[in-house]
Amino acid sequence: MEPTAAIQIHRRPTVVQPLMVYFIEIDGEEAASLTPGQRDTVHVTPGPHRLQAKALFWSSPELEVNVDAGALLIVDVAPDVKRLWNLVAHRHAFLHVEEVRAA
Repeated sequence: MEPTAAIQIHRRPTVVQPLMVYFIEIDGEEAASLTPGQRDTVHVTPGPHRLQAKALFWSSPELEVNVDAGALLIVDVAPDVKRLWNLVAHRHAFLHVEEVRAA
């Protein structure tokens, strides 16, 4: 039996884009869709993975993570409310994906 690992993705609630669904890709494949405040856990093989959030015209830069066997990696997703100009000026950097911790 192959060892497994998991990535838990949490979309932080914000007042920016409250009705928008964020689609999360892991290694280029859609793995989850999240509304504000929602969490989803995706089981993956241990090792390196690439995560990206997308919604309509916006996306995040890819986040590279490494998940150990048997570990749970927690990742937060939210719009970049500190730089709202990215909503228009840098659509591919408006969403923010951040590794929070491994459990």
